[in-house]
Amino acid sequence: ADPEVTILDRTGREQRRSQEGRDGELALDFTAPAAGTYGIAVRDTLRDGSDAHAYRITVRDKPFPPTVTAEVE
Repeated sequence: ADPEVTILDRTGREQRRSQEGRDGELALDFTAPAAGTYGIAVRDTLRDGSDAHAYRITVRDKPFPPTVTAEVE
């Protein structure tokens, strides 16, 4: 699987897309421009994912703790 991670605003507009780091891991640094609801979309770039694909997301709480909820499409 070749994943991509995208941050979306409340209207579904892309705010930031992940980049592959030197170690092959994906990295995404995002600071919200305003308080609000943002989504994290995790997909396989070929869109051929399945229930057999699993992803781990780490959300850091600096400068303040975010509220994180998960939904599966």
